[in-house]
Amino acid sequence: MHELSLVQELIGVLEEQVRVHTVKKVLRVNLRVGKMTSVVPSSLAFCFEVLSRGTSLEGAVLDIEEIPVRCRCTTCQEEFEVESFTFFCPKCGGNNLEQLSGREFLIHHLEVD
Repeated sequence: MHELSLVQELIGVLEEQVRVHTVKKVLRVNLRVGKMTSVVPSSLAFCFEVLSRGTSLEGAVLDIEEIPVRCRCTTCQEEFEVESFTFFCPKCGGNNLEQLSGREFLIHHLEVD
């Protein structure tokens, strides 16, 4: 369960931004999480709820946007979404792929008071 350490780090980053920008309270946090990060959104949400208690993040809504795994075939330039972690180009069958998305763990935006 690496979600616990991810949320600890996330809260540290957000609390630092709260101090820097003299924010009273964080109302909403939007995360973009790639499907290849192996993050379980429900575990992430649970850890956020527990670890944010007593901070400026307590009660904030955590929105988790899952980002699909997308690749580009370097042979035929086809761009496609990878399903079931099968890394073959659906157009030419090649496996020389450039990964375009799916490894993100980003704070996309915040709503604050």
